[in-house]
Amino acid sequence: MTQRNSSGIVGVQLKHSKRRGHDHYAWQASWPGKPGGICWGITKYGNERAFACAAIARKMETIDRRVIEKKYLRLKGTPALRAILRRRKLSPP
Repeated sequence: MTQRNSSGIVGVQLKHSKRRGHDHYAWQASWPGKPGGICWGITKYGNERAFACAAIARKMETIDRRVIEKKYLRLKGTPALRAILRRRKLSPP
């Protein structure tokens, strides 16, 4: 991992945007060939699930939400998911 990486996982970043005067945060996964990647909103999914789904998407290099959600549900409550979550270095303010 490089010094520039602040999320804890290469290719996963915390995105911030303002809509209608409100702050919105999402975890985004991107990789070579898919620079826009896929975002998981923290308001909708919660911080842990959004981060985990972004990490899974990055590892699998897919934007197919059904595939990512299935993988997340299989990992839920397992040591593997806890290991992913321990890598998270940032949290939204």
